[in-house]
Amino acid sequence: MAKPLGLLAWIAGYKLIKATIAILGGIVVLRLGRTDLVAMGHRWLVHIGLDPEGRIGTRFLAGLGHFDPRRLYWTAALFFAYTILYCVEAVGLVLEKRWAEWLVIFQTGILLPIELYEMIYRPGPIKAAALCLSFGVILYLVWRIRDDAPEDAGGLPR
Repeated sequence: MAKPLGLLAWIAGYKLIKATIAILGGIVVLRLGRTDLVAMGHRWLVHIGLDPEGRIGTRFLAGLGHFDPRRLYWTAALFFAYTILYCVEAVGLVLEKRWAEWLVIFQTGILLPIELYEMIYRPGPIKAAALCLSFGVILYLVWRIRDDAPEDAGGLPR
């Protein structure tokens, strides 16, 4: 009988949720590439009661004007690449592969400076929860790698 995965299963599930969000984001971006973003943004502003020619409206519409179809397609490609990465991480964790644990540590750790920056300059409860979750995942996986490592191997990946 196989031993339960414990927190690895939760982390893998979290990665699959992120993969789902990333693929949905990619699909939305691809669909937006076929529309006039400025006209759509103008309709949204009017719909929610903001003046499209006011300070907020003009800045919002100017920002939308910078997104050409080529940039949107690259953004969609990035979303899909993250989808693949998250799925590979999730499968590797479920199979209890050491390389997957290292990959999650690296991929999560490389984004921590951005999360910290966001938390410092634009704090919010969701950002705080994401930052705590990221730190927790890294700490757990580092503990797991150190705890499972044979004494003479020095924690090298299996």
